Amino acid sequence: MLKWKAAIVFERAGIRTVIHGTTQDVSIMGTAVLTDRNTGLPEKVTVYLAVPPRKVSDPKTVVEVACHMRSIVFSSNQNCFRVSYEFEKFMGNSRKVLESILSEYVI
Repeated sequence: MLKWKAAIVFERAGIRTVIHGTTQDVSIMGTAVLTDRNTGLPEKVTVYLAVPPRKVSDPKTVVEVACHMRSIVFSSNQNCFRVSYEFEKFMGNSRKVLESILSEYVI
């Protein structure tokens, strides 16, 4: 389980909305984010994942991905919403960065 800070950004009726949360899981295909707000069902969003540095001297890393929302459910056990996203388009070198980071977690 990778608990990284996440920001979900989308537009609805011309209004830009940012919702903050924490990842519950992350793969190269998508992510699930826990948040206290119901995002509704915007079709397209951009997710920013703040990857914590491995060492204090390492630079901060942010992965930016255009996504499609797959599902949203309320988890009464965790008292929050669990929103699942499928990654569609990685921005810049985000795919290589995420692949590299995830390879460190594979057992």
